[in-house]
Amino acid sequence: MLSARGCLWPLALLLPGICAAQAPVRQPSTATAAIARITIEPPNITLQGPRAEARYVVTGWTREGVAVDLTPRAVVRVASPAVAELKGGLLRPVADGASRLIAQFEGKQASAALTVKDAKARIPVAFSREVVPVLTKASCNSGPCHGAQHGKGGFRLSLTGFEPQTDYVTIAKQAGGRRALPNDPVHSLLLQKPAMQVAHQGGMKLPPGSPGYSLLAQWLREGAPGPQESDPEVDRLEVFPAERVLRSGEKQSVVVRAVYTDGQVHDVTRWARLGSLNDAIASLDTSGRILAGAPGETSIMVRFGGAATVIRITVPYAALARYPDFPQNNFIDGLVLRKWKALGLVPSGLADDATFLRRVHLDLIGTLPTAEEVRQFLADTAPDKRARLVDRLLERPEYADYWSVKWGDLLRSNRTPLGGPRGMWALTNWIREQLRDNKPIDVWVRELITAQGNTFTNGPANYFR
Repeated sequence: MLSARGCLWPLALLLPGICAAQAPVRQPSTATAAIARITIEPPNITLQGPRAEARYVVTGWTREGVAVDLTPRAVVRVASPAVAELKGGLLRPVADGASRLIAQFEGKQASAALTVKDAKARIPVAFSREVVPVLTKASCNSGPCHGAQHGKGGFRLSLTGFEPQTDYVTIAKQAGGRRALPNDPVHSLLLQKPAMQVAHQGGMKLPPGSPGYSLLAQWLREGAPGPQESDPEVDRLEVFPAERVLRSGEKQSVVVRAVYTDGQVHDVTRWARLGSLNDAIASLDTSGRILAGAPGETSIMVRFGGAATVIRITVPYAALARYPDFPQNNFIDGLVLRKWKALGLVPSGLADDATFLRRVHLDLIGTLPTAEEVRQFLADTAPDKRARLVDRLLERPEYADYWSVKWGDLLRSNRTPLGGPRGMWALTNWIREQLRDNKPIDVWVRELITAQGNTFTNGPANYFR
């Protein structure tokens, strides 16, 4: 038997309007709220190699659990300056050893482990790990520039650096060797073009003396070594913080680290490309900090070395000190409640019986109630009459018929791609059976992705057509 508690996807449509609305009580601004404790991320920082650098994020937490970015305001120092130096929020290696990065704010303190390795080692600039990211950050290998199908101005790079070996040949071997001149780096087109020392349609990309310009110049001075088959690749990206709730106008510092297939971890914040999926909700300022805008929820896409991840940003509509009571009948209610709280949204007031009756009929079976059904429901005084009504509607054949149309649209059950009406009806009838038998969604998915056989007789096999 289907029940209101067992059948979850229709109930997801009915959640708004369950509890009475209450006036939101705003919390004090995070700019003035007292900080109860602070944390520093990443908790473990490693500087490996003479060119390594690292950033950090200092977060203050109020007693209510609200996070505040204190990175620009906290006093931060290295416990052992002989190991690493800190300048302008950037850590650089001095000598091999271990220390701690200490942050202080209004009497609160936090620290992170700091390790320096190979600070004095002679490590050549790696083409794949260091040169390509410079070109990617400067958009040299993007679609509108040299990453286009036919390149620009006779110079073509792989899109976002996905083929470093090909890019190396293009840079170091083609055009008569004029792009890379190890014996005369400053006259290499690789430096002159993006520095606008010769005509460049793409404009200024790497000003002389900038970190990217200096890194490319060092690579050229070292003989412009190419990529090796043994070069490690980016396995995954780590971002700090991975998610954050920000008030409109607040900013958030970000750290991006690349974890390589050989186990090394490098801070790549400078070279990672960040972009908002919705600039109206969260954008990026010129320093790379996230700036909260209009209320809503979005993600900041983070890309580096062929890997990608996201930072989830929520900008609430209101900061609520107290939240109305909300009855939770199943785990979906809990998930919805958590999202409402994060967004500072209070559900609408409880719908009256007549409105509820109309809505639940349209949501579950796609038809309006009859006059007799309306009279009976309004006359019923039982406290559980709404739950019993949902159970009755889920048992009606119209429920499976109506929702099989909705799911058929989602799974694209139509004649053209499924080889005519036989394939279409096989999938449609299978969907109707799942609804009629109240099959869990995980069972649906398992049957869809493991389906085999004739698509005219085995409905889920049509999923792959």
